[in-house]
Amino acid sequence: MNFTAKEVTKSCAGAFVDIDHIDMLKSTYRQTKWKLNSERLGTEDTLFAWFSIKYLKEFVEKSKSVGSDSIKIYFGAFPLSYPEFPLYAGRQTMVFAGAKNQVDENGNKVNLDIYYYDEASESSQVGLNNKSQVEMLTKSYRELKHKYNSEMIGKPDSLSATFTMKIFEEFISRKENQGANGIKIYFGAYPDDYENFPGFSGMQTLVLVGTQHLTGHSKDILFGDDPALGVACICPLPAAHCTNVS
Repeated sequence: MNFTAKEVTKSCAGAFVDIDHIDMLKSTYRQTKWKLNSERLGTEDTLFAWFSIKYLKEFVEKSKSVGSDSIKIYFGAFPLSYPEFPLYAGRQTMVFAGAKNQVDENGNKVNLDIYYYDEASESSQVGLNNKSQVEMLTKSYRELKHKYNSEMIGKPDSLSATFTMKIFEEFISRKENQGANGIKIYFGAYPDDYENFPGFSGMQTLVLVGTQHLTGHSKDILFGDDPALGVACICPLPAAHCTNVS
């Protein structure tokens, strides 16, 4: 089932989106956050990240096995000094965690991270189910990117984007059936005057497309009416959108 942007923000589920929506998010991001962060960094910042469908499916199944009902993608940044991969230093990235809707001790609905642990959990693929990476990369992001992004839009910018497990799995299945072997996740931003949901205006988000990853390059798979996954729950936003993903 496809949702309009207005419908999906009521349930905070995510939605399949068309090429115009993809282009809007990518273009706004390039013209605003990416441009200024690249200037500050002194080199081009990151525009997207690529993940193997094989590893994403393994991550999903293991996350479900410990009770996760949603997928949270945190915005991260590599430290300015990063000798392991010097070319990554200071650049934006993303890192995944499983999450679950729960009720805290005060009776509030919250969406909390859940990590599975086994002998491969820290090494299956960079960026998946790695709590130490989440902590390190999100700390750097707050220091190197989030502060300036928030000043740019005059309010706290987003720190993460979350999709329900159901729609994330449906998206992976659709793309795999179309011949994709990977998922490219573009950083995006909503325009300052986003009418479909004004609370999203100016804020950073993500949009996911399937890819055929070949030696040395990848090709986005963009056929069909709504070829991408977008309209994630971005946090912080109004509290209801951060604490309960359903």
